[in-house]
Amino acid sequence: MSLRINKTCLCYVVLLFLTSVFIFTPFSYGAPTSVDYGENHGDGSGKGTGTGEGLNAGIALNLVSSSVADGDTGVPLDPVIQLDFNKNVVNVTVLENNSKCFHLIDNSGAPVPVSLIFPDDQLQSTFKRSVFILPKENLKMNSKYELVVDSNLLAKNSTGIDNAYSITFETGAVATGGRNEALLELGNDIIVYNTALAKTEYSVPREKDVPKLDQKTQPIEKQPLDVNKLSSIILIAIAAVFVCATLIFFLQKRKGKNQS
Repeated sequence: MSLRINKTCLCYVVLLFLTSVFIFTPFSYGAPTSVDYGENHGDGSGKGTGTGEGLNAGIALNLVSSSVADGDTGVPLDPVIQLDFNKNVVNVTVLENNSKCFHLIDNSGAPVPVSLIFPDDQLQSTFKRSVFILPKENLKMNSKYELVVDSNLLAKNSTGIDNAYSITFETGAVATGGRNEALLELGNDIIVYNTALAKTEYSVPREKDVPKLDQKTQPIEKQPLDVNKLSSIILIAIAAVFVCATLIFFLQKRKGKNQS
């Protein structure tokens, strides 16, 4: 009877010890215990700052897609170019700056007059990451053009774009009527800037930094000892030794009773 009680207690002790190992081991490895929602996240009271600085506050603004891709040919003479970004670029707080960040340049280097169309993000939040560019007149047939997005473009939360973008394309010989479904859906909920801006210092894409190695072979950097990982391994090893020793003890004790 006493042996049965001891075995039951042992089971509870082992389970408790192993549970503590599995609970505390992730913390030793540096696993996140909470999610950082940014400095200005809401508190659930409905009194958020409205800056858009949520989970992606630290992510750079970038161009996700363009209806005219770099290198396209046969582009209509009356294109509606839609640029989609990963953040809100049409809010009134950044509109004045962003209206100067888009350029359509012909093959002689001269700016082409365009209408920049920004959706009203208060009325059409679905399109708050989109900008539409329409040439004021039909483009020249079979001609090359460059569309530039400047590197000082800003998101609503003041995040800057990761780089300037340059999209070159060549027109065909046909005008298609300049139809765009998203623009039709927006209706009058838009803000329009008529511009013809030449490129600026912000219009040149930066080359990404590439680490340069000396001609000599670079020594392999010695990795520092991961104390947390080592502590976890030691903790697990102690738990394993404890379990094995306890089992051996009770097996020997039971064997002794059987012999007696």
